[in-house]
Amino acid sequence: MISPLRLPHTLRLDVIDAIRNAQWIEVVHVSEDLDERSWQFMAKHRDKKFSFVDCSSFILMKEYGLSAAVTSDRHFEQAGFVRLLRSH
Repeated sequence: MISPLRLPHTLRLDVIDAIRNAQWIEVVHVSEDLDERSWQFMAKHRDKKFSFVDCSSFILMKEYGLSAAVTSDRHFEQAGFVRLLRSH
């Protein structure tokens, strides 16, 4: 599958490494509580094709007061967020 950002794999890995090492970015790991809430969110929205990662992201974004996502995934709009990237 081609990256929606059209970045080579090695560059994507470099970006991920930079994110993981940035002091101003908080990486949130899935806890048992977040896992359960994500599954519950998926169950409530059976009419959507949200992934588990989508649902976890939606929950965390609401908790952190975030309204926009740097993504081309249309599911974020379906969940009420602003999608900042558009795929062609």
